[in-house]
Amino acid sequence: MKRKVPPHEGLVSWLKFFDIDYLDNSVCNQLSELDINSPSDRAAAIQLAIRPEFESLNEISKSSMLQVLRDALTASDSELAPLFERISMPFLSEVVDHRQLLNSIWEVIGVKPNSTNGNE
Repeated sequence: MKRKVPPHEGLVSWLKFFDIDYLDNSVCNQLSELDINSPSDRAAAIQLAIRPEFESLNEISKSSMLQVLRDALTASDSELAPLFERISMPFLSEVVDHRQLLNSIWEVIGVKPNSTNGNE
């Protein structure tokens, strides 16, 4: 029997950049000192944990990841919440505004959310 895939399941690939089970210990320790709900700390966390990993991807993977992120920006809070709940993040507090975090990822990696071309 085929399992039904929840909407925006691919977003988990982005969230795993912040998952304590996948993070290097030193990165995890640095992230644990940040408040993911503070704009400056959120940007620092993205620079630390997401940007280097994203930049190491090939162009096809980057394009695919960007499409997942773009699609997730249209998701409702009720669609995003279960995905975030599956990830154990090392931050001082839980993510309050899921969509704001996704928008911040766009900003920090240098991609505009309304862009239609994933190769920017």
